[in-house]
Order: sequence, then C-alpha cells, then structure tokens
Amino acid sequence: MGLPEHSAIHHQHAIEYANRMGSKQAQSLAVGNLGLATYNQGDHATSRMCLQYHLDMSEKKHAPPGLGDQQSTDTLVAATSDCDAHMQLGQVSAAEGQYQEAVSRFARAIELARQIGDRKREQDASVLLGATQGMLGFHDHQASLLEKAPAAIAN
Repeated sequence: MGLPEHSAIHHQHAIEYANRMGSKQAQSLAVGNLGLATYNQGDHATSRMCLQYHLDMSEKKHAPPGLGDQQSTDTLVAATSDCDAHMQLGQVSAAEGQYQEAVSRFARAIELARQIGDRKREQDASVLLGATQGMLGFHDHQASLLEKAPAAIAN
C-alpha cells in the first residue's frame, strides 16, 4: 500500500471521527480532502462525488469578510475551501473530457477568489480556465484538419 492509499484511509478515518463528534464542518473538510486524495489516485468518479458533497455541505453564503470578525474569518475559510473545490472539480471534469462543465467550475472559482480578494487563486483559476477553453476549441480544429488531410495528401 503506497502513500496515496494511506492518505485515502486517513481521510476516511477523519470522516468517521467527524461523524462521531457530530461536526458537519469537520465532516465537510474531511470529505473534501478525501476528494483530493482520490483525484491524485486517478479515481475521478469518487473525487467528483466527494468534492460535490463538500460543496453541498457548505451552507453559508460567502460575503467578503470584515476585519477581525470570527464569523468573517469562518466565511473566508469556507469561501477559500469552496474556491479550491470548484478548481478541483474543474480539473476532474477536464480530465474526463467534460470541458464545458470545467469552464463553469473554473469561472465560479474565479468569482469566489475575487470575493475573498485572493489574487493567487484567481490567477490559478484563470490559467485553468484559459487552458480548458483552448481544449474546447482544439477538438473542432483537429476535426477540420482531419477533413482537409485527404485533399492535401492527394495534391
């Protein structure tokens, strides 16, 4: 058993402990982390399910945080986590060839990053969005090249 498998097992244990404690926030975090671990193992279906569950568990509307306010700090943490989950779900979708869904996820991640003022996450999501939009057009371009290939070979 390698490190990725150990990671998934530890996240599963964390989910069990969160359930025992009755902490929905801890459960959401552990399920999201399991989603990241399973993505790294190449299990996109489980990753998608875990990350979507994590997002569904997020109950708060994310407003920009105020200064020094604990509720605002919690909102910032939740919005950051949601931003990361949207980026990861976008990567899962892109890996599965679902580019339009990936574009939507990356666009949402950019919105969240802007709301919390996180330029690094905004830039990361923008790069992923640009690459995915390029992949959307690539398949059409590839098909047009293949259509032109017989005529080019005949000449």
